[in-house]
Formats: sequence, structure tokens, C-alpha cells
Amino acid sequence: MRGVFVAFEGANGVGKSTVINGVYSRLQQDKIDAFITKEPSDSKIGILSREIADQISGKPLACLVAADRFYHVENVIMPEIYNGKLVLCDRNILSAFVFNKMDSISYEYTEKLYDGLIYPDVVILLYASPSVVHKRLMQRNNLTRYEREKVGFEQQIIDESVEYIVKRDVKVYKISTEVSIDNTITEAYNVIKKYI
Repeated sequence: MRGVFVAFEGANGVGKSTVINGVYSRLQQDKIDAFITKEPSDSKIGILSREIADQISGKPLACLVAADRFYHVENVIMPEIYNGKLVLCDRNILSAFVFNKMDSISYEYTEKLYDGLIYPDVVILLYASPSVVHKRLMQRNNLTRYEREKVGFEQQIIDESVEYIVKRDVKVYKISTEVSIDNTITEAYNVIKKYI
């Protein structure tokens, strides 16, 4: 039986890592066979893309990140799905549209770049107000060039990018991270339970 591919998306600082780890813990408690991963991946390509993301931009970075994403989906995510697992991924294709657009790359180019990629079955889109996200980011020691953009810019691009995901029949669920972390985890968990 084929598993389910769930991507967690949202602006930097919105709380993705906390929520995805909380959902994963809840799934383990309920004895649900789940696999957790992230993008950029821990492959050599993914590590390189993280290391140089502040030094290069535009199409060279977009193509490097795409290479990592194709490798990750084909060699890590899909084998787990074909083994019947629920795969939780911290970022996936929506992030490609968002970060590429922030680098002045058209949505059309990104769509062509990812032609043939398997899209997630479900996207959990975490959100908080730009001021809340900005406050959380300011608690970090080092910010990426994306995180240093004007307040709310990434969220604006996310909202515009969602239409490219829903065209692929991907179900997108928006969940606030401005409530208690337990409430956010529970809401995300309840969405995922519908698909397993």
C-alpha cells in the first residue's frame, strides 16, 4: 500500500521544525509508521546548497536546490512512500516557488524546472503574522539573506505561490502558529489523520 507524502511549509521563523517534530512524536505514540525528513536534504548537494545560499542567487542556486530536491524525492521520499510510510518533510516544492520568486525567478520558470517531480499529497502551511515571525527571527544569531528581507515579504510570496501547488491537486491546509504549540500540533495531526 502506498504511503502519504506530507510537506510542512511556511515562512522562516513560523515554527515548522517545532510543529513537525511534535506531530512526528504524536504519530510515534500512536504507533503510526512515519518517516521525517527535510529540504534542503542532508545529501552533499543539499549541504552545498545551504552553505552557499548567501553567496549565490538566481538560477544557479535554483538549479542546485532543484537537483537536491529531485535527488531527495526520488531516493529518500518515494522509497519510504512505496514502503507504505507516512512521510513528513520540512519544506518541499512550495518553498521552491517562494524562494525562487524572492530571487526574481518567474513562477513559470520554476514550474518548468520541476517538471516531472512528484508533488506532496498534502501541504500543511503554517502561518503567523509578519510581526510575530519577525520577532521570532530576531531571536536567532545568524539570519539568511531571505530572513533579512523586509518584514512580511516572504509571507506575501507564499500566498501568491499557493496557486501553483493547488493546480496539481495538492491539498493545502493553513494552520496558525500563533496559538499554543499543542493546539497547532493537534490541528496538523488531525489533518494528517484524514489521509492515513
